[in-house]
Amino acid sequence: MIETGETTMGKALATLLVAVMLTVGGGGIVRAGPLEDGLGAYKRGDYTTALRILRPLADQGSAEAQFWLGAMYEHGQGVAHDYREARHWVRLAAEQGNPLAQTFLGIAYGEGRGVIQDYREAIKWTRLAAEQGQAAAQLYLGFMYEEGIGVAQDYQRAYMWSDIAASKHGDDAVLRAINQRDRIAKHLTAAQVIQAQETARQCAKKLKNCD
Repeated sequence: MIETGETTMGKALATLLVAVMLTVGGGGIVRAGPLEDGLGAYKRGDYTTALRILRPLADQGSAEAQFWLGAMYEHGQGVAHDYREARHWVRLAAEQGNPLAQTFLGIAYGEGRGVIQDYREAIKWTRLAAEQGQAAAQLYLGFMYEEGIGVAQDYQRAYMWSDIAASKHGDDAVLRAINQRDRIAKHLTAAQVIQAQETARQCAKKLKNCD
C-alpha cells in the first residue's frame, strides 16, 4: 500500500517545484528546437501540443523531456493523472542526473507521494540534487536533518543545508530556507551557529561530500 502521510513541508515543496520548473525550464539549459517548443507549449497551457512534442523526445532519452512528461502525469495535464507513470518518467530523468527530477523524486519518497515511503531513497535523491545546487532539495534535506527523518537528528547539518539554500536568490524556497534556518538556530549555541555557517560557506564552494 502507498503511504500518504505527507508533511506540510513536503506538500509545500512539491507545489513549489512546479513554479521552479516553469522558471528554469526543466532544470537544464534549453536550446532552440523541439524541446524549447514543447516547454513553450506547456507554459502556455497547451498540453496537447506539449505532449505531442515531449513524448518522442522522452522516448529518445531527453532527461528534460522525461521530467516534464512526468510532471504532466503528476498533475493530469493533457493526460490522465497517473502517479505510477509520473514516477517512471521522473526516475528516468533523475537517473540521468537531472537535479529537479532528483528533488522531485526525493520528496516523493520522503512524503509517500505515489510511491511507498522510503526515507533512505528520499535522502539519496535529495542529497544528489542538493549537491547540484537545488535550493528546494537543500531546504528539504535541512528539514530532514532537523526532524531526524531518514538520518540522525543533527541541528548543525540542518542549519548548514538551510543556510546554503538561504544564500540563493529570488524564489520561495529561499524564503522558506531563511525561516527554517532561523528556527533551527534556536537549538544551537552561538558557537555552533558560527561553526555551521563556516561549514556552509565551505560546502557551498564545492557542494560535494558535505555530510
